[in-house]
Amino acid sequence: MFEFELVESEGWFVAVPLDFDGATQGKSLAEASDMAADWLKTELEYRLMNGEAIPSPTLGADPRRGGRMLLVAVDVSLDAIEKVSAKEAATLLGVTPSRVSRMTKEGLLTSFRVGRDVYVTLDSIKARIAEKPKAGRPRKDKACA
Repeated sequence: MFEFELVESEGWFVAVPLDFDGATQGKSLAEASDMAADWLKTELEYRLMNGEAIPSPTLGADPRRGGRMLLVAVDVSLDAIEKVSAKEAATLLGVTPSRVSRMTKEGLLTSFRVGRDVYVTLDSIKARIAEKPKAGRPRKDKACA
């Protein structure tokens, strides 16, 4: 549970978290509130997957930018992240497990480790499939040849 300050700016409602860098926005209060919850969930999942510290929440703060305060609560844990094993990711993508490993190192897939096991997020697999990458190696740029 973390606080955001909602500030109106140029027809948008901007949600600024008190305990993190960044912000999100929406065209209405409801949309900005939904976006703040999505933003917070993504931020906390990222920190959990990467072993980063989660700050203690600032609660009961007064607005700092002349807006109004919004309390946002999300349920986040590594168990709740939709994920598959690296081997299952390879099957879903039609590639080898070693290619999945390279794709995670290149930032093409999002993965995290729990103990000795490596998991790949389903969101990153869906995004990769949606990109419809072509099979095979990319062509070399003639200018570099």
